[in-house]
Amino acid sequence: MSNTRRKQAKRKAKLKKMKKLQPRKLGVEASYIRDAINEEVYDCLIYDGLENGMATVSLYKRATPEIIVLGSFNIDLYCLGVKNAFIKPGKVEQYRAMKNYPALSPFQPEDAKKLIEEAVEYAAGLGFEPHKDFKKAFKIFDNVDSSKSNREYTFGKDGK
Repeated sequence: MSNTRRKQAKRKAKLKKMKKLQPRKLGVEASYIRDAINEEVYDCLIYDGLENGMATVSLYKRATPEIIVLGSFNIDLYCLGVKNAFIKPGKVEQYRAMKNYPALSPFQPEDAKKLIEEAVEYAAGLGFEPHKDFKKAFKIFDNVDSSKSNREYTFGKDGK
């Protein structure tokens, strides 16, 4: 190998190493999520109530005046805990259009966080882990205090 090629290979390796050390730039979606995490709760809704053992809890926080971030959790109270979870930004107009859906009901954020925490704990006792995106999505609840909730939840079905 010629001296020039060795120098080029060495320089290329050095640049590659330097690139790895640089902080990664957040994508647009990730930056909206990061910005919304510490904001006040904009809204909290529950879909389908808790009567049939399944519910979807959604927590909304504003990232910008036009962008709202949604954290959503599909919960199985009978066994599996958090079956699905995601966090993603969307336009405020999308939220307003969806909010009028008749099966949605207002839900206190503290009650929602307590429900999710207890569902995860119950399912873990049965050997089930929450959805793979749970930890990432649950960050939306970082500034919500579940100890302020007075609600009691029952897990399992018919005492099982």
